[in-house]
Amino acid sequence: MTRGEAVASKLARAFGTWHFLLVLLVLVLGALGASVLWSVQVPAMGNLLTYLWFALGMLVTIQTPLILITQHRNESRDRARDQEAFLVALHTEADIHVIRDLLERRTEIEDGNHRVPNTGLPRDDGD
Repeated sequence: MTRGEAVASKLARAFGTWHFLLVLLVLVLGALGASVLWSVQVPAMGNLLTYLWFALGMLVTIQTPLILITQHRNESRDRARDQEAFLVALHTEADIHVIRDLLERRTEIEDGNHRVPNTGLPRDDGD
């Protein structure tokens, strides 16, 4: 994983949670409450909604690339896991073919159709 992907992953973990969303909501409502209670600045409702939509738009603009990068990293991990599973299946299939061939040779030897010299199988001389 590159340094940029690691940073994006950390930021996505921090900003892509319900905890962060609730903190953001509390901060916005707190700023609104403080503004109204202490009359620091009494914004018009239209301006307040415009600022809120602007802030949420900026949040989406920042989070979207982080989400995409995190998804890309997950896809890379899934691709590597699928490749490993394919190799395990391939080796397993090769082992099954070897076992099947050994069983066929064993059956042919026991049936007496022909002798295969030195197959590596234990001999059954019919004691």
